[in-house]
Amino acid sequence: MKALCSIGSGPHADLLAVSRPTFAAYAERHGYELITSTESVRDRPPAWAKLPMLREAVDAYELVLWIDADAVIVDDRDDVADLADRELALVRHRNGEVAVPNTGVMVLRGGTFARELLDRMWAAKRYADHPWWENAALLDLLGYDLPSALEPRWRRLGRPARPLRHARPSRFFDGTRFLPLEWNSGYLDRADRPRIVHCLGVPVEQRLRDMRAALG
Repeated sequence: MKALCSIGSGPHADLLAVSRPTFAAYAERHGYELITSTESVRDRPPAWAKLPMLREAVDAYELVLWIDADAVIVDDRDDVADLADRELALVRHRNGEVAVPNTGVMVLRGGTFARELLDRMWAAKRYADHPWWENAALLDLLGYDLPSALEPRWRRLGRPARPLRHARPSRFFDGTRFLPLEWNSGYLDRADRPRIVHCLGVPVEQRLRDMRAALG
């Protein structure tokens, strides 16, 4: 049993209205149950809402595919599950000299690994208001040192900036498969022949325009 999950709350509901038909077609083609919502979570930024949904899904399904609401599937011929031979699978985006795992598209296999990973991400309250939100929590668990330039406290102290780097061994990192860029093609790191186009980090109106343009 497989599930494809996404949430578009508040202004992102308009994004989900564009992306959901592509999710529905993909789900029908490859045998996923489609689970979407426009609900958010209390006391945290909307990006965190994916974690409770995923936590529930990994208890009920053998494999769970998450796709952010601001991403559209433009090539649905192949099933990403065929590449997900570890407990977690996602794309890394190039950020300077470092490749950064991005939670906009993720594949999780149901079981102890996924439950513990998601529980520990949710428990990382120090990242609740970090500019990278739940992605920051995942990077920490994968063994990355996050860039100190994103931390106001570090800037106030006037210390030299700490770059993003993979710094520590992590069993979660060891359980991760990094997917080809085509499965999460963004503005700053584009695939030549994308399967999923992810319009992230710009105003909602621009995302809507670019999502519709990607669909032709």
